[in-house]
Amino acid sequence: MEHEVTERLSVAGRVQGVGFRPSVCRMAKELKLTGTVQNLGGEVEIYITGTREKIDAFLCGLKQMEQPALVECVKRKERRLTPFSAFTSIPSRESENKMLAPADISVCSACLKEMKTQGNRRCHYPYISCTACGPRYTVLKKLPYDRENTAFDAYPLCDQCYEEYRDMNNRRCHGETIACHDCGPRLLAKMRGSPSAGPWSREELLQSAKDLLLHGEIIMVKSVGGYNLVCRGDRDDAVQRLRILKQRRDKPFALLVATVGEAEKLCHISREEKELLESPQKPIVLLKRRKTSM
Repeated sequence: MEHEVTERLSVAGRVQGVGFRPSVCRMAKELKLTGTVQNLGGEVEIYITGTREKIDAFLCGLKQMEQPALVECVKRKERRLTPFSAFTSIPSRESENKMLAPADISVCSACLKEMKTQGNRRCHYPYISCTACGPRYTVLKKLPYDRENTAFDAYPLCDQCYEEYRDMNNRRCHGETIACHDCGPRLLAKMRGSPSAGPWSREELLQSAKDLLLHGEIIMVKSVGGYNLVCRGDRDDAVQRLRILKQRRDKPFALLVATVGEAEKLCHISREEKELLESPQKPIVLLKRRKTSM
């Protein structure tokens, strides 16, 4: 029988706020390894016990972990410790090492599918997220990135969300911003001149906003990280009013499209630009406009 060892692994990269610890736990349990995983400063610290062959396989899995996680460096050191009886995720602790705030991540395809599925308990929930997506930096009050240190500390999890948060096999395990219609932030509307939010249902509210946009109006959307002014990009009158409002005579505005395919009808897109548009971060990308577009 091959001898078991215990190693301390120090993992650096994009490893906090991306569901890294639950993924590490699942991988360790699949390989029948024991130990702990913990956020430590800007890194993740892992103690792991097993045969060298299995630990090597575990390291291979770490480096191949899917986006948005990204392992850039792993330092390993063998330790002589009492073997662990199981593999667990333990609370974060501070460190003298420099700690970087995790970046916001665009809503993932799995959450979008849920949001559009009738009967799903998060159907049409506008603040849907999981460990692979959602706000990070914009809701963070202080480090380390744990729910009690974010704006979501004001929204205690309902029983169902709490079970998802604790379930190591659920993609929302340790998702610090997870919520639902029952326990999370809610969508409200306020019409100009009205002292309070209107008594509209969510469907009425969204339809009203859609109608205003279709008729060339400008609406303000208070999102998680600030305010967005929105109008139709194919209405010169609306865009010009927005330019006056923002005092932005020439500087381009960001244009929203539903898919990369829609963007390709308007602009020339290179392979590198397409990769950026489809990345988890989905940043604003400057593209060369087609002469016949809009």
